[in-house]
Amino acid sequence: PEKAGTFQVGDQAPAIWTPDEMRKLLMAAPSNILPLLAIGGFAGIRSAEIQRLEWQDFLWDRDFIEIKGRKAKTKSRRLVPLRENLKAWLTPFRKEEGYVCRLPNHSVRLNYVGEKAGIGWR
Repeated sequence: PEKAGTFQVGDQAPAIWTPDEMRKLLMAAPSNILPLLAIGGFAGIRSAEIQRLEWQDFLWDRDFIEIKGRKAKTKSRRLVPLRENLKAWLTPFRKEEGYVCRLPNHSVRLNYVGEKAGIGWR
């Protein structure tokens, strides 16, 4: 008989920041990590996927971020809405090509930003 495949799903819901917490985080963030923080906070994209994003993945005129299957945790392509508030935060960093935010030890850096903002990181 065939066996059914199983998979594990974590019980932990992703952290959701209040508008005030997000403001504090963005104000405390150094410029090299601000795009990662803004994309994660306003588009809900995983930090590991953000590290693989390139500026060419931003479809500015169509208001989407394309997460290609090879860059996604699930290996499935998806389009994430590119909202006006995120556009505003990213515009000063926008380039024609290249990675958006490639940072070693980004988890440590995010913990530092959370502490500097006075709210910690979760």
